[in-house]
Amino acid sequence: MESKEKQKPVTYVSGLGYLPATPKLTERRNLTMSFHLVILSTMLVLGLWLVLLPPFQVLAAHLGFSSWEGELMARMFTLLCAYLPASLILWLCGDRSKGVVGVKKAMGIRYGYALGIGLGMSALARLLTAGGLWLMRVTTPFYYEQETAPQPESLGGFVLELTALVLLPALLEEFFFRGLVIGRLKEFGELVAVLVSAVLYAILSPTLDQLVFRLFLGLVLGLVRLRSFSVLVPMVVSAGVSLVWLCLDWLSLPFYIAGVLLLLLIGMGSVALWSSKHLRAFQNRDWDTNLTNRAKINLLITNFFFWILVVVGMISLVTQIQIIG
Repeated sequence: MESKEKQKPVTYVSGLGYLPATPKLTERRNLTMSFHLVILSTMLVLGLWLVLLPPFQVLAAHLGFSSWEGELMARMFTLLCAYLPASLILWLCGDRSKGVVGVKKAMGIRYGYALGIGLGMSALARLLTAGGLWLMRVTTPFYYEQETAPQPESLGGFVLELTALVLLPALLEEFFFRGLVIGRLKEFGELVAVLVSAVLYAILSPTLDQLVFRLFLGLVLGLVRLRSFSVLVPMVVSAGVSLVWLCLDWLSLPFYIAGVLLLLLIGMGSVALWSSKHLRAFQNRDWDTNLTNRAKINLLITNFFFWILVVVGMISLVTQIQIIG
């Protein structure tokens, strides 16, 4: 019998063409690239928001809009100009065959349960924010006035507020954070993807009082995105939560407090009903991977601190050349 030829070992070649790469090294490189794309796109959104909002405000004032209407118009155009390029970059770069966005039919969680959980968590976040602002006002000399949208005087004003504060942010932000960002970071682990997307979502909050609110809401929206396999459900939940709070801000203090307590009860009831029907709703799914979870977390933390150093260096450089400040 003829002796069988020995099989040659498989050689993995990286994109450079001359560096040998094992499956672990290849996966580490892909994860690093995905994380850098996410952070770079988020920084692009933040930079465009800071750069474009003041010119749009000045333009709206020159066109004869009132101060609040001009603010709403400026926010609308800034949202479009900031999120569309960043979403396009994050969508086009990398592998688009892994279901990054996820626009399937909702499964695993109904819209009613998701909206109830979102309302309850947002009410809890509002209470924590109010308590933190009150404590800051009492213990420090700093005073921060919470920003609320004024009640519209006409149907056109209501439509403008509905578009600028509810519909447009729900579509653009959820497509970016819950569709693209979570889609790129799912290979780090579902919990990591939800946490990172929620933190980035909170960092881009337009006002200080929205920071805690958006952090809690981002966690709920991330969980809903993963359990529904669709970005449409977070869009509906985000729009519903924003609309409810927009209407609550127009009420007097007693009705406002009653509404917050009612939302807390709705949230607790939604969590109880959903958890009783979906006992494994909060269980993470396993992914085929060559890296351990500890290696992925170390990779994430290392690159996160790298971007912190980059941002701090950019801020210090910009202040030294007196462009801002």
